[in-house]
Amino acid sequence: MRHSYSPGRVFLMALLFIGAAPLFWQRVEFNPTGVGEARENADLYQYVYPTYFYGSARLKAGEIPQWNPQQNCGTPYLADVRAGVFQPLNALFLVMPTQRAMAMHAFVSLTLMGVFFALFARSIGLSYAAALIGGLAYAFSGASAAAMSRPALAATLAWAPFVFWTVGEFVRYTRSAIAVMAGLGFAALILAGAPALAIVMTLLLAAYVAVTFGAVPERERLRDLGRCGVGLLLSFALALAVSAVQWAPSVAWIANGGAFDASFWNMHAAAQSPSTLVDLLRQLPMARPGTLPRLAYFGIATLLLVPAAFAHRPLRRYVILFGVTVLVSFGAMLVDPSVVPGGFPPLSFAYAGVFSVATLAAIGADRLLTVRREGVRPGPWVPAALVFLAALLLFVMFPGQVRGYVLAFLAILLFFLAIRRRWAAAVAGFLFAFLLFIDLVSATDDSYSHPYQDAPQCYARYEEAVRVAREQSVGGRTLVLAPPLKTHLPGNLGMISGLRLVGGRDLPETAALRKWRERALGTEGKEATPALLNYASTRVLLISSESAPPAGKGLFLRQLPTQGDLSIHLNENALPRAYWVPYCRTADGVDAALDVLTEPAFDNTRLCVVDPSVQDARALGTLPAAPVQPLPPETPAWRDAPCSIQDVSPEQVNVSVTAPRAGIVVLADTYTHGWEVAVDGVRCPLLRVNGAFRGVVIPEGRHEVTFRYRAQSFELASALSIATLALVSALGAAGLYRAEHQGSVTPNSHSGSSQR
Repeated sequence: MRHSYSPGRVFLMALLFIGAAPLFWQRVEFNPTGVGEARENADLYQYVYPTYFYGSARLKAGEIPQWNPQQNCGTPYLADVRAGVFQPLNALFLVMPTQRAMAMHAFVSLTLMGVFFALFARSIGLSYAAALIGGLAYAFSGASAAAMSRPALAATLAWAPFVFWTVGEFVRYTRSAIAVMAGLGFAALILAGAPALAIVMTLLLAAYVAVTFGAVPERERLRDLGRCGVGLLLSFALALAVSAVQWAPSVAWIANGGAFDASFWNMHAAAQSPSTLVDLLRQLPMARPGTLPRLAYFGIATLLLVPAAFAHRPLRRYVILFGVTVLVSFGAMLVDPSVVPGGFPPLSFAYAGVFSVATLAAIGADRLLTVRREGVRPGPWVPAALVFLAALLLFVMFPGQVRGYVLAFLAILLFFLAIRRRWAAAVAGFLFAFLLFIDLVSATDDSYSHPYQDAPQCYARYEEAVRVAREQSVGGRTLVLAPPLKTHLPGNLGMISGLRLVGGRDLPETAALRKWRERALGTEGKEATPALLNYASTRVLLISSESAPPAGKGLFLRQLPTQGDLSIHLNENALPRAYWVPYCRTADGVDAALDVLTEPAFDNTRLCVVDPSVQDARALGTLPAAPVQPLPPETPAWRDAPCSIQDVSPEQVNVSVTAPRAGIVVLADTYTHGWEVAVDGVRCPLLRVNGAFRGVVIPEGRHEVTFRYRAQSFELASALSIATLALVSALGAAGLYRAEHQGSVTPNSHSGSSQR
């Protein structure tokens, strides 16, 4: 059965969600007295704001942000799939300040969640009133509220119902235009930057496709089986091709030595997450506000409508599918994340559960609001009885506000049962929706601040200290030592302030650089070796009052005037960011290289360490190996051949040097796949020196060394994405032309026939 979409009613629903979205978000997220430094929202200040600020600034300047030189001694920006550079909704960050764009992104995402879910509900045969109720339950639940301040999660949740809607319509009608829409929507979902959530929703989508195809009449099913399967495969291929520009660099990064951890899955949501079955059962009906949104709160009206869904016989396939999904999702939410392989977050299953609960509530509303028509059976009495039993249970078990919502719901239901006309169903559906919205708005709260409230002012708190660090670093780097809760001094400050930082927070880094950082700072219970910081050109340390300077030998720190609760230290032992040495020693692997660097007799003014296990064989025969230690004092040191460095762009660094003899130019920037080096325009092998950085062998004399980042994975993926979009656009234009041409010819032929 084909389900119509009234433009007027869809437009009216869209207006309702457009108005409801900012009201809900302002009530939940905008707290004038919110707590600023809190673990639950620290990632907004530490990661989200700096990442989107840097990426949008590069795009506004007409540049694709392939490399980020401000953090982690350099890190591949596009390898971070969470940044969502090419997500359509992130275009908002190009036209307004980052903090306002974060709020507007939430408004748009909430609106799209509601509208797209309503279209999905309509596609499975539900009434407009039921679709509106389901859209509200999906867009404004506690789990959705917890995700709205995270653009990647919000965008994924916004595009998910669109994909379900278009894929379902294609399975029913197998039209190529719908398959293209589904593929583009799926691509937008992948581009959002929440891979864990995308994987879970894809699994649910596959089950939904199977159930929907099973509901097609047998004759049509056999006829369209091949066409449907091919169309879905092409739709999926289209999605992968269009989104390749974002996922391919990330996959290539991990395949070529990038460190992988749980942050890749990007599932941080500020919410009260149930840890036990008892917690889960308590969250479902409790309407008391807290410090954070409750992940399992869907509203009292939603809970009362779900039982009615099990009396909807025509849609029993969907009821079983989404009912099982709810049980599986809630069970997965209670799993300890530490026992999941690969760090995959069980929290991602919660959103499949939210989608399923909202669908069941919409189906229940459709079944409950059965109007009185001649010969229509069955009536609303069975679902009404189930609803009354659920209402009685909630009324007895939970006092206070829950009882108020239960009584209001029952009053609306009795009004409808007494009349059972089409207009009464519309009125009752609207009242149910209004009651649900009031419930969700009043029951959900986030007491922690949002960058919309205080950014960028919060980052200006240490503006003077940043200025001093920029002046004193002299082209070198800064190390920020502050706890994660100190949002005024984030670990990713470099992307906001322009400082070049040694470290970063939750950013891509090579496995070698991670080992180097852990060894230098003594993380994870290991003893610190701060002398390694010299090799990263760490000239300035910004240390908050809650932290302490690195303990151990190797640094020569001179404290500068303190800026408030922030101390500034100048490291006199730091090596330049680019320097020349006449000799090298070899060491296989990062650990061996770090052992050599920390030897008491190692002379870092004349030596570097090269890892031969990752080098081009052509370079090994030209390495100026060091003679027996110690080196003669008359051996030239890096001060005898100062390097002049020019950052042409984040993706290109030029170094000028006049070497008294053959040697190695060292650049204290991250060594990773994608970087190339040329000496006087001639490409040369790139060396991994000092454990995690770059170097190149040069002959005696004056030379121009050019380091250039060229991520082939991005180039190939972007070409594929652009070509795919161009092909889809061309085919769409051709289809429109044929339709217009046929439309202009047909009337003439008809008129000719009539004349004859």
